[in-house]
Amino acid sequence: EANTPLYPFGYGLSYTTFEYLEQGIRTKEQGHSMVSCVVKNTGEMAGAEVVQLYVCAQNSTLARPVKELRGFKRVYLEPGEETTVTFDINEEAVGYYTDLQHFVVEKGLYDIYINSTLVGTIEKN
Repeated sequence: EANTPLYPFGYGLSYTTFEYLEQGIRTKEQGHSMVSCVVKNTGEMAGAEVVQLYVCAQNSTLARPVKELRGFKRVYLEPGEETTVTFDINEEAVGYYTDLQHFVVEKGLYDIYINSTLVGTIEKN
């Protein structure tokens, strides 16, 4: 069909490969959390990788997507080079707007993913 994409979102064409290391979550002040991972270019060519942060509300009262894209960062790495990518898990990362003026953060558990890998779970009170 005319509306069928050639490649799905995030498919990416690259001449190199990347490995994700040391993925984890740590709690910061005032209930905020930070998720981080080390991205390493394991190929023989320089290249770019887009690291994606997804959040999943385990028991939301609202019908929400299974995973919500809440951040992304593009990194450029030479062969063998690695870098640490971090995301702040603040209220905006887990909440939603009911309308233009009302922002809601539900109490409960939220699964945090880097790309398709579950990194951990945080709790909002």
